[in-house]
Amino acid sequence: MSEKQIINKVREFQALYQERPVKDNMGGMLSPHLFNTWKYLIETKPKVVIESGVWKGLGTWLIEKALPEAKIFSIDINFSNLQYKSDQSTYLNRDISTYDWDKMLSDYKKDDVLVFLDDHQSFLDRIALIYDLGIKNILYEDNYPPTQGDCLSPKKILSFEDYVIDKPHGKTYHKFSYVDYDLFERYVEKYEEFPPIFKLQKTRWGDDWDDVKYPTKEPWLKNTQAKEFPILYSEAGYYTWICFLKLRETKK
Repeated sequence: MSEKQIINKVREFQALYQERPVKDNMGGMLSPHLFNTWKYLIETKPKVVIESGVWKGLGTWLIEKALPEAKIFSIDINFSNLQYKSDQSTYLNRDISTYDWDKMLSDYKKDDVLVFLDDHQSFLDRIALIYDLGIKNILYEDNYPPTQGDCLSPKKILSFEDYVIDKPHGKTYHKFSYVDYDLFERYVEKYEEFPPIFKLQKTRWGDDWDDVKYPTKEPWLKNTQAKEFPILYSEAGYYTWICFLKLRETKK
């Protein structure tokens, strides 16, 4: 995609984002992830999206706007924060692992299903479930680097570094595990991080956003273009390396 095409896509997204029904989505996705999600959805057009982790409902709204014909399952164990409810979605209030997805997806090809994970759970626990279902396409939002975040993410597994899990009771420290890496390799055929819209000098945690501690793809836009996209630039630091994963064929 050319630079001009990218700029036009960001302009199109910004116009949509200004219409968002949830203006304050702190604690959930902001524009760095919503843009990449929207771009992926309009390009690939899955027929079903299983959204695990809903928060205030802004992600559901974006899925609905990108895929007006798609079936959406929106899953959260607590909907007390919900501000936007979609008529296009079926709302479920138990963990994604507790449903009979073979039955619920019986009218669809598994290749047409996307699982969107924004539930702050261990990636390896989720990937085993999704792989066994024969679903191949995943967007993973909580893709934290080794020194940050509250869950085991693909980026931590692929770093070959020791990592932390930061929970309300404090940080726990973990040794890098080749067992985790081997499981990742067993399940995943393709891993692709999406770039930030802008890359700032500082991360959301206040330290330097360098490529030693936080390796990052080149941003979609240059910081000199920030004036045209003030809202997107103001939220740029909340980026957490959202990624796409394609799983391998299920072994029967």
